[in-house]
Amino acid sequence: MRRSFVATALLLAALLLASCGGGGGGNDDEEKIADVLTAGLTSTDPKVVCDGTLSSDLIKRIYDTAARCRQIEGKDSSKADAAKAVEVSAVEVDGDRATAFVELKGGEQDGARGELSLVDQDGDWRVSDLSVALLRSEFEAGMRSERELDAAVKE
Repeated sequence: MRRSFVATALLLAALLLASCGGGGGGNDDEEKIADVLTAGLTSTDPKVVCDGTLSSDLIKRIYDTAARCRQIEGKDSSKADAAKAVEVSAVEVDGDRATAFVELKGGEQDGARGELSLVDQDGDWRVSDLSVALLRSEFEAGMRSERELDAAVKE
């Protein structure tokens, strides 16, 4: 009798954990964040960057409108050498806000790294800000890969 009670309790516990995903809701957000960062940082498609990666607030601060974002990013995409991969780590979710650390692999900004902030916008994670360290790192990586500038100018 005691053995069947223990077995039933274990089975019930396993079923409960399976039905709620094992209690790992944070991992779901981490995966979504990694997916949006990888798509946005490796794409040269202005729709992916403007409509699927950046928050409406960040678009307003940088481009004013989503249409202008697509126009500017579309012009840059023809000459861009995007990252081939993005390593996403140190994802921290706090309600509808999050931070993540990224390192770009390949492309003209190979090795650029730093933190960025995200916000949950209508159920989707979007980049809301870039750290100064990431922007500086992207600039330095871009300068290293620039082939048309004289070495003295790069220094």
